[in-house]
Parts: sequence; C-alpha cells; structure tokens
Amino acid sequence: MIPLWVIGAAAKAWGFLKSNPLLALCLLLACWSIYERHQHTSWRDYAHRLESASQAAREAQEALRAKERADYERKADEGQRHHATIVPAVRTATDSFVQSRRVRTNDSSPAQPIGQADPAAVCEGVPAGSIVVSEADVRAAADWQAYGVALHDWALSVGE
Repeated sequence: MIPLWVIGAAAKAWGFLKSNPLLALCLLLACWSIYERHQHTSWRDYAHRLESASQAAREAQEALRAKERADYERKADEGQRHHATIVPAVRTATDSFVQSRRVRTNDSSPAQPIGQADPAAVCEGVPAGSIVVSEADVRAAADWQAYGVALHDWALSVGE
C-alpha cells in the first residue's frame, strides 16, 4: 500500500506543474537530458567493452596462430631429422641390394665362377623379357622412397 503522504505530495506537485506549464516543460527537458546523458554513457561503455573484447579475441587468435606455426615448424624439423636418420640405413640396404642383383660377366669376378656366385645375383644371360635398371636409378628410387616414407610419417604427425 502506498502511504498517503506520497499520494498527497504527488497531487500537490501535479497541481503545481499544471498551473505552471513552462516549469513543467523545463523539468521534463532536464529529465530528458539526464536520461540521454545516461544512455550516451551506457552506449559509450558498451562500445568500449565491445572494442576491448574484440581486441582480446584478436590477441588470442594471434597467439593461437603463433602456437600452431611453432608446432608446425617443430614437426617439420622432426620430420627432417627423421628423414636424415633413415637415409644412411636405406642407402646401405640399397647398396646391398645392388651388389646382390648386379649383372655379372664371366670376367667380373675371376675368383668366383658365376654358378657359385650369390644365388640372388643375375647372370650375364638375362632373359629377353627382363628389365634392367642402372645402379644410379636404383639409388635414386631408394632415396625418393625414403623421402616419401619420411614425408608420410610427418603428414601423419601434423594432425596430432
């Protein structure tokens, strides 16, 4: 329940403002001015908060990009080191493969007759339908295969 003195004061104020319309207009304009200033301050604060949040989001995004770039570069370096570690083993295996499958002539190893040579070695009488590849091509293919394996391993690690 509203106290009677509040109702009486409001009635007296209404009567006073009704008898003085210019004063009522000035009071209304003063109230409107205060309200507008408050609204302006509110919007300015809102714009400031929005700009601060936007700046924080940009900084967080830049930090995330920098972290992702550093992770990517670290994984690329790891992949390169992995490739560098497997290349010697691949080249050793390739040399062994080339030695065991080289086309041999009768005079290429006088100490060992062709029949007693390594059974995996190919003799001079290679069948007509065979394909012979040079040592340089075999080594190049092995190096590219090692690079491909290292690249595959690196690609798998990027998503981790």
